[in-house]
Amino acid sequence: MDVYPYLRSIVRNIESPPDGTPTGCEAFLGRPMSHDECGGAKWCPRKGCKFRQNDFLKYGEKQGGCWNYMSGGLYIMTRSLASAISGPNGWWAHNSHGIEDVTSGKAVTYYAQEHHVCVHSWTPG
Repeated sequence: MDVYPYLRSIVRNIESPPDGTPTGCEAFLGRPMSHDECGGAKWCPRKGCKFRQNDFLKYGEKQGGCWNYMSGGLYIMTRSLASAISGPNGWWAHNSHGIEDVTSGKAVTYYAQEHHVCVHSWTPG
């Protein structure tokens, strides 16, 4: 394990998400990584794709091709989202190689875009 989770704090934040968090959405929680935080490598999110709280698919820029991922120390997603992105014919089934954190982030992004699924996201305190 590369992180010590303070479960009480995490659960409290999941039970009471930040104001403005949409209801009825899937959840993908963790520490989002930007292009620079990722180190600028070829597998990193594109430069200029800025993660915005609450909606995993909004980046503040009107440019296509943006995606993001959560740092591997700890990230959490709803069970239904995990099940959906790992389906037998989904993106994950054909692309489950490489860096797991990055692959998970791309799988969530592509699934949500393709199926018009709301995915809310924030960093639990």
